[in-house]
Amino acid sequence: MKTWIVLACLACAPLTLHAQDTRGSDTLVTRLKSPSTEARTRAAEDIYGAGIESAAVYEQLATNLRTGMEGLTKNSPQLEEMAWSVKALASSGDLQYMPLIDSAAASNIGYLARHARGAKETLQEAAATGKPYLTYTKVRLITERQAESCQYVSESSCQTARAPEKCIESHKAKAVEAGANSVMVLFSSSQSGGLTLWGASTTMPASYYLCR
Repeated sequence: MKTWIVLACLACAPLTLHAQDTRGSDTLVTRLKSPSTEARTRAAEDIYGAGIESAAVYEQLATNLRTGMEGLTKNSPQLEEMAWSVKALASSGDLQYMPLIDSAAASNIGYLARHARGAKETLQEAAATGKPYLTYTKVRLITERQAESCQYVSESSCQTARAPEKCIESHKAKAVEAGANSVMVLFSSSQSGGLTLWGASTTMPASYYLCR
């Protein structure tokens, strides 16, 4: 006998929802200006690959990178911050930052230089697409209320015999391909052929949005 279990999207979303209040451009700039090296580093990590479109965010990153590279040594506590900053700056897709990234790539500090060389490739790839770099791992899951302030792009459905999280991953990847940066799960249903969910089939439709 087949058993159907239907889950509302809000029941599954909290597993991977990103906190919106840490990703707004004003908040990111504030975090990048923090006196804490750790806080600035985390901000740069959040910006990398997140498809952020704010010029102010990247200008602050560039300022941090220029300032931070002055007198930098391999033992400096800011080294990790600079590595993430150069990667995050490359996410802009703005070629005006290439000279600054080039200077980081020419650093005699191998750790920073390696990250900067990778950042150059990211910058060139993003520039070729005409939009900031977005990796599917940074695509957000949003609620219906949050979607109201975003631009609808498209929708798709996923079906899998594996864990429901596999559908989440699939939707995030499809969202990037569609030019979206957020996913709203419409619902999730699991069909089981027995008394347990072993071997269950999950169906999960979702809508894709561009949130700025």
